[in-house]
Amino acid sequence: MRRAFAAIVVPSVVMLFSVAATEDEPRLEVERIGERTWLLRTASDNVVVALGADGPLVIGNGAASFDDDVRTELAKLDARRPECFVLTHEHRGAVSMPEEAFSIAHDATSETMTANGRGANLHFRSRLTLEAGDETLTCHFKGHGRTAGDLVAHLSTARVLAVGALVENHRHPTIRDDDRTELRGWIRVLRELARDFDGKEIVVVPASGPRGGIELLTDQAGYLQAVLDDMVSARRHGLSRDEAMRRGDALRERFSDRTGDGFDSLLELAYDAAGR
Repeated sequence: MRRAFAAIVVPSVVMLFSVAATEDEPRLEVERIGERTWLLRTASDNVVVALGADGPLVIGNGAASFDDDVRTELAKLDARRPECFVLTHEHRGAVSMPEEAFSIAHDATSETMTANGRGANLHFRSRLTLEAGDETLTCHFKGHGRTAGDLVAHLSTARVLAVGALVENHRHPTIRDDDRTELRGWIRVLRELARDFDGKEIVVVPASGPRGGIELLTDQAGYLQAVLDDMVSARRHGLSRDEAMRRGDALRERFSDRTGDGFDSLLELAYDAAGR
Protein backbone atom coordinates (compact mmCIF):
# COMPACT_ATOMS: atom_id res chain seq x y z
CA MET A 1 0.00 0.00 0.00
CA ARG A 2 1.83 3.07 -1.22
CA ARG A 3 0.81 6.66 -0.68
CA ALA A 4 2.63 9.87 -1.61
CA PHE A 5 2.81 12.90 0.65
CA ALA A 6 3.00 16.31 -0.99
CA ALA A 7 6.14 18.40 -0.60
CA ILE A 8 5.07 21.50 1.30
CA VAL A 9 7.74 24.13 1.86
CA VAL A 10 7.65 25.55 5.37
CA PRO A 11 10.15 27.33 7.64
CA SER A 12 12.48 25.04 9.57
CA VAL A 13 11.45 26.45 12.93
CA VAL A 14 8.91 25.11 15.40
CA MET A 15 5.82 27.31 15.49
CA LEU A 16 3.26 27.36 18.29
CA PHE A 17 0.05 29.35 18.40
CA SER A 18 -3.38 29.07 20.00
CA VAL A 19 -6.77 29.14 18.39
CA ALA A 20 -9.11 31.52 20.15
CA ALA A 21 -11.86 29.85 22.16
CA THR A 22 -15.03 30.94 23.89
CA GLU A 23 -15.18 31.31 27.65
CA ASP A 24 -16.70 27.83 28.00
CA GLU A 25 -14.35 26.01 25.61
CA PRO A 26 -10.67 25.06 25.97
CA ARG A 27 -8.10 26.60 23.69
CA LEU A 28 -6.61 24.57 20.89
CA GLU A 29 -2.84 24.80 20.54
CA VAL A 30 -1.32 24.20 17.12
CA GLU A 31 2.36 23.38 16.84
CA ARG A 32 4.44 22.53 13.80
CA ILE A 33 6.70 19.64 14.85
CA GLY A 34 8.06 18.67 11.43
CA GLU A 35 8.33 19.97 7.90
CA ARG A 36 4.85 18.69 7.09
CA THR A 37 3.74 17.50 10.51
CA TRP A 38 1.59 19.30 13.07
CA LEU A 39 0.46 18.70 16.64
CA LEU A 40 -3.06 19.82 17.58
CA ARG A 41 -3.54 19.96 21.36
CA THR A 42 -6.93 20.24 23.04
CA ALA A 43 -7.30 20.48 26.80
CA SER A 44 -7.45 16.69 27.08
CA ASP A 45 -6.09 15.12 23.89
CA ASN A 46 -3.32 15.37 21.30
CA VAL A 47 -3.77 14.80 17.57
CA VAL A 48 -0.86 14.47 15.10
CA VAL A 49 -1.45 15.57 11.51
CA ALA A 50 0.92 14.76 8.62
CA LEU A 51 0.05 16.61 5.41
CA GLY A 52 0.23 14.42 2.32
CA ALA A 53 -0.44 14.42 -1.41
CA ASP A 54 -3.65 12.45 -0.96
CA GLY A 55 -4.83 14.30 2.12
CA PRO A 56 -3.93 14.56 5.81
CA LEU A 57 -2.90 11.53 7.83
CA VAL A 58 -4.40 11.90 11.32
CA ILE A 59 -3.07 10.06 14.39
CA GLY A 60 -5.07 10.15 17.60
CA ASN A 61 -7.54 8.36 19.85
CA GLY A 62 -10.46 8.62 17.45
CA ALA A 63 -12.81 10.80 19.47
CA ALA A 64 -10.47 13.80 19.66
CA SER A 65 -9.85 13.62 15.92
CA PHE A 66 -13.49 14.58 15.37
CA ASP A 67 -13.68 17.34 17.96
CA ASP A 68 -15.19 20.43 16.32
CA ASP A 69 -12.15 22.60 17.09
CA VAL A 70 -9.81 19.95 15.67
CA ARG A 71 -11.91 19.59 12.53
CA THR A 72 -11.90 23.36 12.00
CA GLU A 73 -8.13 23.65 12.39
CA LEU A 74 -7.52 20.57 10.27
CA ALA A 75 -9.50 22.17 7.44
CA LYS A 76 -7.26 25.24 7.70
CA LEU A 77 -4.13 23.12 7.37
CA ASP A 78 -5.56 21.10 4.46
CA ALA A 79 -9.06 21.54 3.06
CA ARG A 80 -9.17 18.00 1.69
CA ARG A 81 -10.82 15.16 3.56
CA PRO A 82 -8.28 13.25 5.69
CA GLU A 83 -6.69 10.33 3.86
CA CYS A 84 -6.80 8.05 6.90
CA PHE A 85 -7.02 7.96 10.67
CA VAL A 86 -4.63 5.98 12.87
CA LEU A 87 -6.19 5.06 16.22
CA THR A 88 -3.63 4.81 18.99
CA HIS A 89 -5.55 2.84 21.62
CA GLU A 90 -8.66 0.89 22.48
CA HIS A 91 -11.42 1.83 24.89
CA ARG A 92 -14.14 -0.79 24.95
CA GLY A 93 -17.49 0.67 23.99
CA ALA A 94 -15.98 4.06 23.18
CA VAL A 95 -14.28 3.70 19.80
CA SER A 96 -16.18 4.54 16.64
CA MET A 97 -15.45 6.27 13.35
CA PRO A 98 -17.56 8.16 10.81
CA GLU A 99 -18.54 6.25 7.70
CA GLU A 100 -16.26 8.31 5.46
CA ALA A 101 -13.10 7.66 7.50
CA PHE A 102 -10.45 5.17 6.39
CA SER A 103 -9.02 3.87 9.65
CA ILE A 104 -5.95 1.95 10.81
CA ALA A 105 -5.93 0.23 14.19
CA HIS A 106 -4.64 -2.74 16.14
CA ASP A 107 -6.72 -5.92 15.96
CA ALA A 108 -8.15 -5.41 19.48
CA THR A 109 -9.23 -1.86 18.69
CA SER A 110 -10.80 -3.00 15.43
CA GLU A 111 -12.79 -5.64 17.31
CA THR A 112 -14.19 -2.95 19.59
CA MET A 113 -14.98 -0.77 16.59
CA THR A 114 -16.78 -3.71 14.98
CA ALA A 115 -18.93 -4.08 18.10
CA ASN A 116 -19.83 -0.40 17.70
CA GLY A 117 -20.83 -0.82 14.07
CA ARG A 118 -17.76 -0.90 11.80
CA GLY A 119 -14.23 -2.24 12.23
CA ALA A 120 -11.02 -0.60 11.05
CA ASN A 121 -10.36 -0.64 7.30
CA LEU A 122 -6.84 -1.87 7.97
CA HIS A 123 -5.80 -3.64 11.16
CA PHE A 124 -2.79 -5.66 12.28
CA ARG A 125 -1.44 -7.84 15.06
CA SER A 126 2.15 -6.71 15.75
CA ARG A 127 3.59 -4.39 13.07
CA LEU A 128 2.41 -2.51 10.00
CA THR A 129 4.55 -0.40 7.67
CA LEU A 130 3.26 1.94 4.95
CA GLU A 131 5.58 3.67 2.49
CA ALA A 132 4.21 7.11 1.65
CA GLY A 133 6.49 9.06 -0.65
CA ASP A 134 9.48 10.16 1.41
CA GLU A 135 7.69 9.28 4.66
CA THR A 136 7.36 5.89 6.31
CA LEU A 137 4.62 5.20 8.82
CA THR A 138 5.30 2.22 11.05
CA CYS A 139 2.66 1.12 13.53
CA HIS A 140 3.94 -1.05 16.39
CA PHE A 141 2.09 -3.14 18.95
CA LYS A 142 4.38 -4.09 21.83
CA GLY A 143 1.82 -5.89 23.93
CA HIS A 144 -1.19 -5.40 26.19
CA GLY A 145 -0.52 -2.39 28.40
CA ARG A 146 -2.64 0.70 29.00
CA THR A 147 -5.28 -0.89 26.75
CA ALA A 148 -5.51 -4.10 24.75
CA GLY A 149 -4.81 -2.22 21.53
CA ASP A 150 -2.00 0.26 22.26
CA LEU A 151 -0.67 1.31 18.87
CA VAL A 152 2.55 3.31 18.61
CA ALA A 153 2.82 5.29 15.36
CA HIS A 154 6.31 6.22 14.12
CA LEU A 155 6.79 8.75 11.31
CA SER A 156 10.45 8.12 10.43
CA THR A 157 11.15 11.18 8.26
CA ALA A 158 9.38 13.58 10.61
CA ARG A 159 10.99 11.77 13.59
CA VAL A 160 7.71 11.69 15.46
CA LEU A 161 6.53 8.91 17.76
CA ALA A 162 2.85 9.10 18.76
CA VAL A 163 2.40 6.83 21.77
CA GLY A 164 -1.25 7.41 22.60
CA ALA A 165 -2.52 6.52 26.07
CA LEU A 166 0.76 4.85 27.03
CA VAL A 167 1.85 8.31 28.19
CA GLU A 168 -0.12 11.20 29.66
CA ASN A 169 2.37 13.99 30.31
CA HIS A 170 1.91 15.76 33.66
CA ARG A 171 -1.44 14.04 34.13
CA HIS A 172 -2.70 11.10 36.18
CA PRO A 173 -4.30 8.49 33.93
CA THR A 174 -7.93 7.67 34.63
CA ILE A 175 -8.27 3.88 34.59
CA ARG A 176 -11.67 2.51 33.65
CA ASP A 177 -12.77 -1.08 34.12
CA ASP A 178 -13.42 -1.51 30.41
CA ASP A 179 -9.87 -0.39 29.54
CA ARG A 180 -8.60 -3.84 30.62
CA THR A 181 -5.31 -2.22 31.69
CA GLU A 182 -2.38 -4.54 32.48
CA LEU A 183 -0.07 -2.46 34.70
CA ARG A 184 3.04 -4.66 34.48
CA GLY A 185 2.58 -4.96 30.73
CA TRP A 186 2.22 -1.18 30.48
CA ILE A 187 5.53 -0.64 32.26
CA ARG A 188 7.25 -3.29 30.12
CA VAL A 189 6.00 -1.70 26.87
CA LEU A 190 7.24 1.74 27.92
CA ARG A 191 10.69 0.41 28.79
CA GLU A 192 10.92 -1.56 25.55
CA LEU A 193 10.05 1.53 23.52
CA ALA A 194 12.62 3.58 25.43
CA ARG A 195 15.28 1.00 24.55
CA ASP A 196 14.21 0.85 20.91
CA PHE A 197 14.55 4.61 20.45
CA ASP A 198 17.39 5.30 22.87
CA GLY A 199 19.92 7.71 21.39
CA LYS A 200 17.65 8.69 18.49
CA GLU A 201 16.39 12.19 17.85
CA ILE A 202 12.65 11.78 18.22
CA VAL A 203 9.59 13.84 19.17
CA VAL A 204 7.37 11.81 21.49
CA VAL A 205 3.71 12.81 21.43
CA PRO A 206 1.65 11.58 24.42
CA ALA A 207 -2.12 11.21 24.57
CA SER A 208 -2.30 14.49 26.47
CA GLY A 209 0.06 17.20 27.63
CA PRO A 210 3.16 18.71 26.03
CA ARG A 211 5.32 16.76 23.60
CA GLY A 212 8.83 15.75 24.65
CA GLY A 213 11.55 13.21 24.00
CA ILE A 214 12.39 9.71 25.17
CA GLU A 215 12.29 10.95 28.76
CA LEU A 216 8.49 10.91 28.55
CA LEU A 217 8.63 7.12 28.20
CA THR A 218 11.11 6.59 31.04
CA ASP A 219 9.36 9.10 33.32
CA GLN A 220 5.98 7.42 32.79
CA ALA A 221 7.49 3.98 33.43
CA GLY A 222 9.15 5.25 36.62
CA TYR A 223 5.92 6.82 37.83
CA LEU A 224 3.92 3.63 37.25
CA GLN A 225 6.64 1.45 38.81
CA ALA A 226 6.72 3.63 41.93
CA VAL A 227 2.96 3.25 42.38
CA LEU A 228 3.15 -0.52 41.82
CA ASP A 229 6.09 -0.90 44.23
CA ASP A 230 4.19 1.00 46.92
CA MET A 231 1.14 -1.24 46.55
CA VAL A 232 3.34 -4.38 46.59
CA SER A 233 4.78 -3.15 49.90
CA ALA A 234 1.28 -2.45 51.21
CA ARG A 235 0.22 -6.01 50.35
CA ARG A 236 3.28 -7.48 52.06
CA HIS A 237 2.42 -5.58 55.21
CA GLY A 238 -1.13 -6.94 55.12
CA LEU A 239 -2.82 -3.62 54.41
CA SER A 240 -6.41 -3.66 53.20
CA ARG A 241 -7.41 -1.84 50.03
CA ASP A 242 -8.69 1.16 52.01
CA GLU A 243 -5.53 1.30 54.13
CA ALA A 244 -3.36 1.09 51.02
CA MET A 245 -5.33 3.89 49.38
CA ARG A 246 -4.71 6.14 52.38
CA ARG A 247 -1.03 5.23 52.24
CA GLY A 248 -1.03 6.47 48.65
CA ASP A 249 -1.32 10.10 49.80
CA ALA A 250 2.48 10.29 50.11
CA LEU A 251 2.84 9.15 46.51
CA ARG A 252 0.27 11.69 45.41
CA GLU A 253 2.44 14.41 46.94
CA ARG A 254 5.55 12.97 45.27
CA PHE A 255 3.86 13.29 41.88
CA SER A 256 2.13 16.59 42.60
CA ASP A 257 3.25 17.91 39.21
CA ARG A 258 0.59 15.66 37.66
CA THR A 259 -2.97 16.94 37.37
CA GLY A 260 -6.29 15.17 36.95
CA ASP A 261 -8.42 13.05 39.25
CA GLY A 262 -7.31 9.61 38.06
CA PHE A 263 -4.74 8.81 40.74
CA ASP A 264 -7.14 6.81 42.92
CA SER A 265 -8.05 4.59 39.97
CA LEU A 266 -4.35 3.97 39.34
CA LEU A 267 -3.80 3.05 43.02
CA GLU A 268 -6.64 0.54 42.84
CA LEU A 269 -5.22 -0.95 39.65
CA ALA A 270 -1.78 -1.24 41.28
CA TYR A 271 -3.24 -2.82 44.43
CA ASP A 272 -4.93 -5.48 42.31
CA ALA A 273 -1.79 -6.03 40.21
CA ALA A 274 0.31 -6.40 43.38
CA GLY A 275 -1.87 -9.30 44.45
CA ARG A 276 -1.16 -11.30 41.29
